[in-house]
Amino acid sequence: MSSNRHDPKNSEVFGIYVVNVDGSGVRRIEIEKGVFGERERLNHVCFSSDGERLLFTANLGGVTAEPVGLANVLRF
Repeated sequence: MSSNRHDPKNSEVFGIYVVNVDGSGVRRIEIEKGVFGERERLNHVCFSSDGERLLFTANLGGVTAEPVGLANVLRF
């Protein structure tokens, strides 16, 4: 899940948290450390089908960049 639980008063930052099915063992996955880590914004978190990798979008260090996309990924 993505949450601002590490800084609840700041609605601009979000971190990745993993938790056991029973709700125990909440753990933050930090991508950046120090000052930049406090400004990271990680969203749209999902696991790979094998559960080994996380996929997410990010604005690291509080820097907002132009969106990057892959053309023709989905065809209808």
